[in-house]
Amino acid sequence: MLESKAINLEDAKTIEVFTETKKENIFYLRVILESYEGLAIMTTVNDESTLLKFACLKCNFEDCINLLKSLERESLLSIKKIKEV
Repeated sequence: MLESKAINLEDAKTIEVFTETKKENIFYLRVILESYEGLAIMTTVNDESTLLKFACLKCNFEDCINLLKSLERESLLSIKKIKEV
């Protein structure tokens, strides 16, 4: 029988992480992110596709930011802003 668990609505909030990258890194970053199924959604923000937004649930934020910081250390992106919505 399935257990009923209380849903914490605080964990359902979204956190957006804005980053900047080179246009040639977009495909590689998308492939990396897709290998972490359901971790976050990546979208381009500007026409030049150098500003990216990663949207993740608050419950996934720690894993998401750890991945982005790792990619930042590899000089694939630069974290600019983190915003809870």
